[in-house]
Amino acid sequence: MKRFFLFIVIMLTAAMTSRPQQICPNVSMLFNKQRQLYPQEKLFIHTDRTSYMPGERIWLCIYAVDATSLIPTDADMYAYAELLDTQGFTIKRIKIARHNGAYAGYLDTPKDLAEEQCFLRCYTLYSAGLHGYECLTPISIGSSPAPVTDIQTADAWEKSNPLHCTDTGQAFKIMLDNSAAKAVKLAVISRGCVCYDGQIKPGEPMVFPKKELPEGISQFIAIDSAGAVFGIKSVFSPYGKESVKATITAHAEFSDSIRLNICLPSQISAHMSVAITKGHDNKTPSIIPQILLSQDVRGGVADADRFFANGYNAAAVDSLLHRSVCDRYCVDSILAGQFTQPPVKHEVSQTISGKAIVTAPYPRDASFAKVSIISPNADMYAVATADKYGNFAISGLDYPDGTTFAVNASVGNQYEKTAVRIDETTYPPVDSASIAVQSGRRWAVFNDIASGRTIRLHNVDVAAARRDKHNGTFSGMADFSMTADQLAYIDATCIHEVLRRIPGIYMKGDTAYVRSKISVYGKSHAAIAIDGVILDGDYDLDIIQMQDVERIDVFKTGSAAIWGAKGGPGVISITLKNGASSLDGMTLNRVSRFKPLGYQKPEHVHSSENAKSMTLYWNGNVRLCNGNATITIPKSSLPRGSAFTVQAEGVSDDGILLHGIAHLEF
Repeated sequence: MKRFFLFIVIMLTAAMTSRPQQICPNVSMLFNKQRQLYPQEKLFIHTDRTSYMPGERIWLCIYAVDATSLIPTDADMYAYAELLDTQGFTIKRIKIARHNGAYAGYLDTPKDLAEEQCFLRCYTLYSAGLHGYECLTPISIGSSPAPVTDIQTADAWEKSNPLHCTDTGQAFKIMLDNSAAKAVKLAVISRGCVCYDGQIKPGEPMVFPKKELPEGISQFIAIDSAGAVFGIKSVFSPYGKESVKATITAHAEFSDSIRLNICLPSQISAHMSVAITKGHDNKTPSIIPQILLSQDVRGGVADADRFFANGYNAAAVDSLLHRSVCDRYCVDSILAGQFTQPPVKHEVSQTISGKAIVTAPYPRDASFAKVSIISPNADMYAVATADKYGNFAISGLDYPDGTTFAVNASVGNQYEKTAVRIDETTYPPVDSASIAVQSGRRWAVFNDIASGRTIRLHNVDVAAARRDKHNGTFSGMADFSMTADQLAYIDATCIHEVLRRIPGIYMKGDTAYVRSKISVYGKSHAAIAIDGVILDGDYDLDIIQMQDVERIDVFKTGSAAIWGAKGGPGVISITLKNGASSLDGMTLNRVSRFKPLGYQKPEHVHSSENAKSMTLYWNGNVRLCNGNATITIPKSSLPRGSAFTVQAEGVSDDGILLHGIAHLEF
């Protein structure tokens, strides 16, 4: 299907009536330059369901599209999905490699996860550079209701906004206050493109038909003669050709299989993901309202589908935009010629970087050291030469999750001992309040799962041996604690990576700081304690191997006072396992082992014959050619006499958003 968006942008001005035809190219030129310097992305995550039991698998597919054209982008080789609690703590993270044009994979929820509200967050490292526009999907674990995201409140524009908009049903009527300055421009901007740029006269209405506006959010912006913005009005146009509803039908083809047909109203090529679940109440968020509405509102929109559930609710959307902030593109900065550059480059391969140092007899940077990494299981070997400061980077790597590497450095002098510090990947932070993970959580124990989603809990007698392993007498007063089992589960490669996941702690280089902890001498980094003893001076946490750590406790509020004056800036207390290597021995090791986060091996098709499973079929990589696709499903996966929901989401090669849902019975 031919793309209509660029055509609308070019022809919109000539098609509008009741407005000046003189067009000033400056605004268009500025926004075009901004889009060229920083082409933005929008993401959507399609899951098989929105409610899961602890230990169940979440099947998912991530779509990344250009924020302007909605055409799928393949600039990033990898996408990430994270399971978050409501305080922003990362429960689990996976990395998915692009395969056949899709980021399809799965995330296994922990078996001992508490019944609680959670979020799924998806991003590429490139898209996460734009803060405030994350792709968050609410899900529930157990019987907890799905969480609701907060929407940012608007600033003072609405109280003193000189622009007034009237929705006539088929058009938007825009009028400027008579008190406004005479020399005023009106610009209409949608997805970073300028659709109209001309003069507006106070007191004279201008009419913009909805069908001539691109589908989604458009902003009417009043600009004075000095180039300053003094009025913004955001509207939503449901009309356009950027979205299509798919038709889904099914019939028995043979005695042992069922044929599922997905048809689009036009002959286009597209990629879609398909889920078949029990019942008629398992609808998941649709790509259309998520991309066109939620992804253009700072903070997102909780349950954006509700605005389109029973037809488009114009009044509800207008109320939403009235109290929301839509600043994906910073209009004031762009008009001033201050353009934003991408803070992060596209991730086209995996990279391992770090620093080589000499530990003995005299500590120094291992200038021009030969650094080698090897992974026998992955049949991978690479060598790099460090710079004069000992820094090195090895790019072009391709390794799946679970790959373990050994790394060492050589300086050519057998009497000098070396060590290698591996840089951990810095993941986009989640803006959240501080949280103590261990306190206030209800852990669920499931003995039997009855029919449907009913859980039967039998009487359980719990007995356990008392553990005397403490971090002195202080561990019970910690604000945040992680045991060896929890550390093993998150599969962190070093202590720095663990600390980056803790709300309230931020890293500056290799140094940890506790937020709001400032001494009389200025900012002080957190103190490091090993087995209950605070170390003097700076200490390199990279020399501690993760397999030697029993627990990590963080003291970041008033409880740090129990450590004395040295605990004032906060304390990171590390308890080592019995029999762990001595600290001196660890500093002399030439070979270090680490396990970075690798990509998930492709597994996008799932067919279940488990009668208790709510997800009966999932396919995260369905290719439509000429607007049609056929899927053959084993009849054993669909119990006879049951009701099912089939939902398909996707995007065409030329940027058409696709959605289809059907309720079937066999």
